[in-house]
Amino acid sequence: MHKSVKQVWVITATIVCMLLIAPPPALWAETFLASLRGSVRDQTGTPVPKATVKALHVETGRGRAVSSNREGQFEIPQLNPGVYKLEASQDGFIAKIQEGVELGAG
Repeated sequence: MHKSVKQVWVITATIVCMLLIAPPPALWAETFLASLRGSVRDQTGTPVPKATVKALHVETGRGRAVSSNREGQFEIPQLNPGVYKLEASQDGFIAKIQEGVELGAG
């Protein structure tokens, strides 16, 4: 009887240790997504905070938008690879559009 309880404890402890050291399933697969980082600046090079930056995937027509921070920096993570159309806009400024931005995975 003591042997049985000890075996169950060892098996349970082994499973717990395996769960603690095993990476999460998301890390098992390769990354097939891209990120877009940049900054929004005016003609003089001054950062533009709270600018809206939109990334439109040309092939699918799906888009995402974020706002730039106080330093004019932005990041749009987890984008599908492909060609994008980018637009940066802010009240009081003329919107800037950049087409043909190609993002790869990794």
